[in-house]
Amino acid sequence: MADKLHIEKVNEVYNKVKTDDRGIAEELSAYFTFKVPGYQFMPAYRNKFWDGQIRLYNTATQMLYSGLNNYVIMFAKERGYEVEFEYDNSADNYSVAEAKKFVEENGYAESFNRRFATIDDIKVSEILHSNVGDGKLKSVSIFDNVKSTSTRHKRNEFDGIEEVGIEIWLTVAICINLHKLS
Repeated sequence: MADKLHIEKVNEVYNKVKTDDRGIAEELSAYFTFKVPGYQFMPAYRNKFWDGQIRLYNTATQMLYSGLNNYVIMFAKERGYEVEFEYDNSADNYSVAEAKKFVEENGYAESFNRRFATIDDIKVSEILHSNVGDGKLKSVSIFDNVKSTSTRHKRNEFDGIEEVGIEIWLTVAICINLHKLS
């Protein structure tokens, strides 16, 4: 019989990945451990309070971030272990295609590609309510009371910076996280 990993939902952030075999728990801990870039320059490492590694799986509590379920499945497949979910994990299988469909259906796609608010972002009801009353302007946004200040940066310092859409940014963030896990 193959060894089993039992995944039990604790809350929206953590799952408990249980196994009877202490060796599998140590393997899982090693799989979800990585060194922090530049750890050797950090005071905690220099003072020998920390070894410079972050362990995402805690062998004592058997807790792991629930967003890493797909990596637990990959880990189990690579080693021939069985994975058994002790909760309904159908919501975990939300695909990128479904997310894109939701964004497009609700009209959010255009807002990902622009950086600043436009006149279309202002609701007519906000304008109507701000013009009613004693003639004084009423604040309709948390930014109304923010005083503008000059910046020490000049506009031409940003000429070489390229704006990126949300798809590219998310792809890069996911690749960086996958690289950290490998």
